[in-house]
Amino acid sequence: MSPAGLAVLGATRGTGLATVQRAVSERMTVRAVVRPASDLTALPASAVICPGDVRNPDFLREAVAGCSAVAICLGLAPTQKPVTLFSDTVR
Repeated sequence: MSPAGLAVLGATRGTGLATVQRAVSERMTVRAVVRPASDLTALPASAVICPGDVRNPDFLREAVAGCSAVAICLGLAPTQKPVTLFSDTVR
C-alpha cells in the first residue's frame, strides 16, 4: 500500500468526495477508500484508490496503514431498516 497523509472512507460522493478534492487541492497525498463497485470518475487522478469493505477489520487496517489521519465520510441511502455500517466500521 502506498503511503498517504489522509485516508478518506466513503470517498466517491458527497462529503467524502469534497474532502478528497480539498485535500488534493492542498497538495496532500490521499488514499480514497471505496466500495469495489464504486464510480470513480469524479475522483482526482492523484488519489490512491483502495477498494474494499470497510466492515472487514483486516481490510480497514491495511487501508489506513501509514496514514496520518482518517476521515470517515460514509453515507447510506435513507432506510427504515436497522443500520450497523457505522458501528461495524469503528469496532
